[in-house]
Amino acid sequence: MGRFFQIFGGSIFGLFLLFTAVLLNQLIGFAPGPGGGDDDNGAADYLEDRGAQIIYDDYGQARSIALPEDFQIEDIGAVAALHSLVDVRFDAPHNITDWEVSQLASLRELQSLYLDGADITDDCIDDLINLTDLQELSIEDTRISSDGANHLRDLLPNCSVYWNARGDEVEKMTERELFPPR
Repeated sequence: MGRFFQIFGGSIFGLFLLFTAVLLNQLIGFAPGPGGGDDDNGAADYLEDRGAQIIYDDYGQARSIALPEDFQIEDIGAVAALHSLVDVRFDAPHNITDWEVSQLASLRELQSLYLDGADITDDCIDDLINLTDLQELSIEDTRISSDGANHLRDLLPNCSVYWNARGDEVEKMTERELFPPR
């Protein structure tokens, strides 16, 4: 028993700290991701189990994520928990809406976001402009209007915004809007 107390600080306080750590682990289920990052609360493991491909930096922080075609909307919170992400790619984001984009707004280090084919509208623009570190935003084949895309370009001047008109939007556009003069 004396050896036990030496290992854990030589006091009852050391034993208390060990007990508290074990109890907290059981209560909140804290488990760092495979890279050892302490801010993801197991989100990286959870997403990898569901087919996400994650790239880690030298410090074990999740930096890039590619989400699979069968990505489930209820998993968006796990993506948002990976605060160190700089790149998010949805393989086939047909089920991504304005609400899911609002959940990604907490990713303040995000530099590139690919939402091609997502069911998003101009309503998510306020959330996108809060991602001030964005350098690349791809919103092709979405329901974001040409005015919305131009608004994003104006408000995110350091970001390349890739947009094209969806079929129903093309019908509403004039030739000048489709083929602007150079």
